Amino acid sequence: MPSTSVAEDFSERIIKYFGESAGKLHLIEENVLQPTLLNVFELEKDYSKWFVKYVVDVDDLSRLFPIMLVHEPESLDVIGYQFDVLCFLDDEKDGKTMIVLSLPEKILFYDIKKL
Repeated sequence: MPSTSVAEDFSERIIKYFGESAGKLHLIEENVLQPTLLNVFELEKDYSKWFVKYVVDVDDLSRLFPIMLVHEPESLDVIGYQFDVLCFLDDEKDGKTMIVLSLPEKILFYDIKKL
């Protein structure tokens, strides 16, 4: 199976999810250059390569759910985001593309095409 591309000078990758939806294989990875962005990759039908199908900005979600923000101790500086990707659903027939996220004390169904 081919690998997704990795930005030059970056060897560390943060894989948030790997799974199947609607008969297609998906991989969700934190963008190494902009940690607020999630790259949603899909594997080509012939298994030749991965391509970025969606880019999701979790910074938009943090405005609605500030509980996901991680702050520097004793300051208001945001140093990260606390969430896990539980599931990815891509239903092209219904036009819904959802990521199910686990936030502290919450489970969130996020339709990436609506927000």
